[in-house]
Amino acid sequence: MAVKRLDLRGAECPKPLYEVARTIRESRAGDLIEILVDSKECEEMIVDMVTAVDAGRVEKDAKPESTVIKIYVK
Repeated sequence: MAVKRLDLRGAECPKPLYEVARTIRESRAGDLIEILVDSKECEEMIVDMVTAVDAGRVEKDAKPESTVIKIYVK
C-alpha cells in the first residue's frame, strides 16, 4: 500500500479536482491518498467525484483552517 499526500491548500477549483482525479488514476487498489484542502467548495467537489465514480472509501477530518480527506482506493 502506497500513501500519497496532496497539499492543495490555496489552490482554486477546479485544479484540486484535477489533481485528485490524476492521482486516483495513477493509484492501485489499497493505496491511500491524503488530501489537504482549505476550500469547502473543493472539499465537496472532491468527495462528490470520488463517490460518483466509486473510486474508494472516503473519510474526512475537518478542522477550522483546513480539511484532510482520505481516500482508500478500490
